Amino acid sequence: MEVTLPVWVGLVTKSSSQVAGVAAAELLPAILVGPLSGVIAERFNPKIIMVLTDLFRAFAVLLLLEFHGAGTAYLAYIVSFLLSFGTRLFIPAQSVLVRKTIRDKDIQKAQGVLHVASSVSLALGPALGGTLILSMGPIPTVITDSGTFILSTLLLLDIRQGTDGLAVCKKLTLPSSETSIKADVMVAFHYLLESRRLVVVAVVTAILTLVGFIWFTVDVFYVGTYLGVPGEAVGYLWAASGLGDLLAGLLIVPRAGKLNSAYLVIGGLLVRTMALFSYSVIGDFWYALWICLLAGFGDGMASIGLSTMAMQHSSPGVIGRVSSTLDIVGQFSGIGATALIAAIGSSSTPRQDLQACGVLLSATIVFVLSWTRPTSGHERTHDDDV
Repeated sequence: MEVTLPVWVGLVTKSSSQVAGVAAAELLPAILVGPLSGVIAERFNPKIIMVLTDLFRAFAVLLLLEFHGAGTAYLAYIVSFLLSFGTRLFIPAQSVLVRKTIRDKDIQKAQGVLHVASSVSLALGPALGGTLILSMGPIPTVITDSGTFILSTLLLLDIRQGTDGLAVCKKLTLPSSETSIKADVMVAFHYLLESRRLVVVAVVTAILTLVGFIWFTVDVFYVGTYLGVPGEAVGYLWAASGLGDLLAGLLIVPRAGKLNSAYLVIGGLLVRTMALFSYSVIGDFWYALWICLLAGFGDGMASIGLSTMAMQHSSPGVIGRVSSTLDIVGQFSGIGATALIAAIGSSSTPRQDLQACGVLLSATIVFVLSWTRPTSGHERTHDDDV
């Protein structure tokens, strides 16, 4: 759907603003449910939350079957919003489930394995979406996407909590006091700000989201203007990026526990920056494929490093709220990118937009180097950091 929806809307409306608008609708749920999603994930059974949100998204995406042209473009906004609404609840629940069932020494390995699984989807999904659009149109992609949520639900139902040494996730009651809910939400913000490492995670997450959103928004038009291929071919570039993401995970997992997460973040940012600058000046589609592979590899390194740092420097009792807070940071960064794109409009070219993102990533590397002091071996816990 990451390929199908923006390409579909872009081809129908011929407007980058409409593409950005669909993406903006995806960001709004962070404002509405983001602050509470972490509290909910910690106080209810995370497995049940994940199952319900998967079923919700499976049915929500089918609304696109009625999207036939510019007159029904509002459906793209609605579906984008609903899918994101479910995701905002799913992400912290997943973090809670992982944190409660994985030993501290295995966190980096667990994050690497999860990243590999996600990267397989990022590698196959865009290629499948682009191929289906070119050969059969967007409807088969809608049906396929709905089916993946059903499959995810079935797999989640097979999880047996409380067996094989896994921690039992108790069902708790959400407090009726509005003040206590607000207090729980604020705890995550204070907790995050107390750790330099978590501050770095939040800032880098925001920057990577901003850069990724801008690249995502202009790419449909960039490939046609500078690479001389149809806009639908952007799916293959995103598939190459997903493959690079996968390769990063496959290389890191066997070495999990021996790598410093801060070094992974710095290395990933450096690779992504070089790839972005190269992509902004290249004019050949086949070279662009290899550059996107490199960009995905950098994203994979940074993502695993960031998720591991977030887990290692957060206690199990607040990981749901920390996870949702970091998700909110990323979503607000995306909203900022939307406003930036709308403000810039046609005053800059897609190539200039990408080069500006490269400069921003370069500044981010300097920030991470100045705010972290990577050490060899295993990293400290959050309590040590405080």
